[in-house]
Amino acid sequence: MTWLIKDGTGMIGRIIFAWAKGTELDSNCKKWRLVADVFNDLAFVIDITAPYFSGALFPAFCCLSSTLRAIVGVAGGATRTAVTRHQARRQNLADVAAKDGSQETLVNFISLIVSLIMLPAVNDSPMLVWFLATIFITFHIFANFKAVRALKFDTLNQKRLAICVRGFCDGIIPSVAKTNAEEPLFYRIGPMKHFGCSLADTMVILIHFIIQCSFAVAV
Repeated sequence: MTWLIKDGTGMIGRIIFAWAKGTELDSNCKKWRLVADVFNDLAFVIDITAPYFSGALFPAFCCLSSTLRAIVGVAGGATRTAVTRHQARRQNLADVAAKDGSQETLVNFISLIVSLIMLPAVNDSPMLVWFLATIFITFHIFANFKAVRALKFDTLNQKRLAICVRGFCDGIIPSVAKTNAEEPLFYRIGPMKHFGCSLADTMVILIHFIIQCSFAVAV
């Protein structure tokens, strides 16, 4: 039953996250690429911590880990598509995606061999497990942060547009590299701007318009 609840929680988390943040994954793919990596490492930490708890806490930890991995699956897959499309400079999206998948497979294979070598050494040493996990997680997040910062998108989202407009007002048009270097990952530049109106506001306007037309026809 615990594993059924765990899998169900992950499915629900995947659906809710895609509904709530799906529109941001393309324009803010740098942010969500890094968030996916952080959540993935956090899920591993929860998996390591879960055996130390029993009773009702163990299923809760399992559900939390499953939810985080569900978010990682959505955010990681969507942002990978955006990054792959950016890297396919010769319209060779399939080629870049295939090579990216092969590279990931090679890294996973090497990590499997390393884990088989290290497993006998850390089997009876929880402190060593936590020490190595801390080192690997820190290096993983740092490497992914540098990788995200290395991306130079030549398209505009709200953050990059704000940087370009601010530079234009100062009489300097920033380059692609400078704009991407100044782009913040986790906070906005100025208030969030939305164009158009919500469906509810549209319905209210439509109802008012129909009422006004009815009165005009009656008169």
